[in-house]
Amino acid sequence: MSGNVIHLPRPRSQRPAPEGLGFYVRAGRNDHVALLNLLAAGEEGIFGLVIEAQHVDRHRELMTEARGRNLDVVLDTKVLQMGFPGALTAGLAAVP
Repeated sequence: MSGNVIHLPRPRSQRPAPEGLGFYVRAGRNDHVALLNLLAAGEEGIFGLVIEAQHVDRHRELMTEARGRNLDVVLDTKVLQMGFPGALTAGLAAVP
């Protein structure tokens, strides 16, 4: 009967190791060159990139390189911002 009893707190050696947090980098309008250089240098700590949908054409090469390195690519459509009065800019209006 005592075989199914877990005495708390368990020693650290018996606890499962926590999973690491994902590190995602948001690419600004002109950050694609610096991020391409970072990826070319072999950076391994990045889990993925966040790309604003309005800059998808500008960051096409960065997205291709990231997918080639098996990184996540997340498109931020800024739908929430478009819901506020006066927030719709020409750049956001051009999002496909």
